[in-house]
Amino acid sequence: MKRSRAIENLLQSIKISCPNVKHGCKERINGKRKHEEECIYVPCYCPILGCDFAASSKVLSNHFSHMHKDSRIQLSYDSPFFVTSKLNDEAIILQENIVGKLFILNNRTESVGNAVNISCIGPPNSSEPRYYYDILARSQKSSAKFHSFSKNVQRVSLETLSSELLLIQFGFSEPLKLEICITPKVSISFSLPHLFFSIKVLIFSFSFRILTLSFYIKFIHFFK
Repeated sequence: MKRSRAIENLLQSIKISCPNVKHGCKERINGKRKHEEECIYVPCYCPILGCDFAASSKVLSNHFSHMHKDSRIQLSYDSPFFVTSKLNDEAIILQENIVGKLFILNNRTESVGNAVNISCIGPPNSSEPRYYYDILARSQKSSAKFHSFSKNVQRVSLETLSSELLLIQFGFSEPLKLEICITPKVSISFSLPHLFFSIKVLIFSFSFRILTLSFYIKFIHFFK
């Protein structure tokens, strides 16, 4: 028993390079899988058919901007844009125009219509989604709207489409006309107005406590 514990302690003390070292990770790990599961340098694969480039999501974005810029639809966060999609299986590549984040508009044919959603190319084990999106499908007679968070994926695959999707029945419109808006999930705690407001609240609270303490001291002295 003591020998097993000693061997376990020895193994934990030995640190090796992260498997993603060739993609830029400099962490050294002791065999525990937590870092490996959360590593932001996990390789992501170019969504262009026939291109074998693989790298971290940041490097992949730069690769795509330089090598495949004619194969994308550019977007700005919080700004609606329009996409026309075919009725058969299709993956349309979207790229944010400043940082270069890559998204995939997935369109898979089902028995009753087209299943549509958006995924984000990035580490698949992110603790929480960082982007949410809206899809509005229009026809001459009706419309359908869908709101969800984008799931991170390492590569394009219509076969493993997320269960959260917009199902557009056949005959809705040909081709599919979609209005899309992608928005980063930003915590309110990082917004400048909220920061100033929080500082004001803290100052007021601190001043009030000092005033209360001063009043209490004078009250004690008065009754002495």
